[in-house]
Amino acid sequence: MTSISMYRKWRPKSFDEISGQDHISTTLKQAIIQQRISHSYLFCGPRGTGKTTTARVLSKAINCLAIEGGNPCNKCTMCSSSNEGKFLDIIELDAASNRGIDEIRSIKEKINFLPSEGTKKVYIIDEAHMLTDQASNAFLKTLEEPPSHVTFILCTTEPQKILPTILSRCQRYDFRKISHPLIVQRLNSIIESEGIVAENASLEVIAQSCDGSLRDAETILEQMIVSTNGNLKRQDVENFIGISNPSRWVDLVSLILNQDTAGSIRLVNESLSLGIEAVAIHKNVMNLLRSIMLYQLDTSLLQASIYNLESDIQPIANKYDSAKIIQCLGMWNAVNFKTIQSDILLLELLIVKLTVNLIAESDSNTIKTKEPIVPNIVLPKESPKIPEPIKPTITQDSATPNPTNSSTESSVSESKTKITNQTNSPSESGILNTWNEVIRSLGRQKGEKFNLGALLRDCEKTSLEIIDGKMTLYFKNRANFERMEEEMSSPISYNKVSEIFKKHFNQDLEISLDMVASNGSQNGSPNALQNSPLVRVAMGMGAHVLQEKSDE
Repeated sequence: MTSISMYRKWRPKSFDEISGQDHISTTLKQAIIQQRISHSYLFCGPRGTGKTTTARVLSKAINCLAIEGGNPCNKCTMCSSSNEGKFLDIIELDAASNRGIDEIRSIKEKINFLPSEGTKKVYIIDEAHMLTDQASNAFLKTLEEPPSHVTFILCTTEPQKILPTILSRCQRYDFRKISHPLIVQRLNSIIESEGIVAENASLEVIAQSCDGSLRDAETILEQMIVSTNGNLKRQDVENFIGISNPSRWVDLVSLILNQDTAGSIRLVNESLSLGIEAVAIHKNVMNLLRSIMLYQLDTSLLQASIYNLESDIQPIANKYDSAKIIQCLGMWNAVNFKTIQSDILLLELLIVKLTVNLIAESDSNTIKTKEPIVPNIVLPKESPKIPEPIKPTITQDSATPNPTNSSTESSVSESKTKITNQTNSPSESGILNTWNEVIRSLGRQKGEKFNLGALLRDCEKTSLEIIDGKMTLYFKNRANFERMEEEMSSPISYNKVSEIFKKHFNQDLEISLDMVASNGSQNGSPNALQNSPLVRVAMGMGAHVLQEKSDE
């Protein structure tokens, strides 16, 4: 092997050699053939996908003396000089370290000079998003109308950080992550040319770990060739890049899903003691959980993975439901190692939080299957609609004493007094005052989905009464009635309501829900017959109800 690094040695020298970006290579080749070269290009996409390499090939092709099907010939003096890094008319600028307005002014002064060797000057600006706002604004006019002998190529991984006015002046090309099979294919061609012996599984692991970046894959391959003396095995690659034995992460995921907090932390600490970084542990577990999730959704979604389908993924996928896997993956993916000083502590806290939440979710599911959920709630099967009761209007005539009426009212009053004494219920005005306090207290309480106080404001206040420790809440709006039914079926919401009622009414109440019926009365109300339209008209003319009779 030569002293040149493998990445530089195998860097593509033509469009045809660029892997995974055919949609861009084809377009640029046609532009070269038709001599339709733009004054400015924007190459954006993930790291290691060939942006700078493509910019160099395009720069070389623009100045090549013998184009071959849109590709630079790599034989003429221009191409040879460019391949050796000696071509004066290709200027590369790293905007990460040259990001100020002075550097841009320097470019503006130099672009008016004609090319030294080739037909065009090409400026390649890497990490273009790092330019300051002042530098970007100073660059605008130059980028829009450069001299005819100048072409700009901007490369960036974060196009959203570039000024929209710059984006609108460039031909944009979006680079994609390179697929797993293409990376393996490229690595295979390299080791065959280098005479290296490698297990195919080792190349699969390298491709899996580089997340679509061919540059990273080639760098890892070179490191592995050096460390293994040209004989690559899967185990060596796994140990080198911090994957260790995949069965370790299968065991860790199983412990987490089984809510074994101590066992999970113990295995994580063992992995850290072996030199595997916390970030690598996090990444490996996340990849396994993602593979399990995709397998559960549709086996065709699961692409190449370092984990064995039958021994690693299938057993976990078949044992645990997808909701639990998705919950676990969501929480695992939500952490950010960049903002935490102690990676180890972050992992330990994540495992504790995750296993406890999984336990809580499991317990909640168990509670939901028990019957009855809330024994004190009495819900009607059907709820006919009835209007709110209208109190009789007392006229001057009706105020005249009536012996019969007085005896009737006396008996009713005596009956109500007995009920009140038996149940220790507050008076009607007391109930209304207490009810307003209940509404205020529950106005700050949220159930599973809705605000409990807001729902209870719909209840008919004039129908509130406590009889033998029971209180029925009559709703005027069916939607609110159904929402409250749903809330009261939840132990959490029911307990909130029950505690507030007990606090304000000073007793445990059996709460039931009902609808106000269509005729304006409540189911079971003793004054329902008095609220019929005919009776109300008669009472309005001074009539008195002496006795109620039912057809039952």
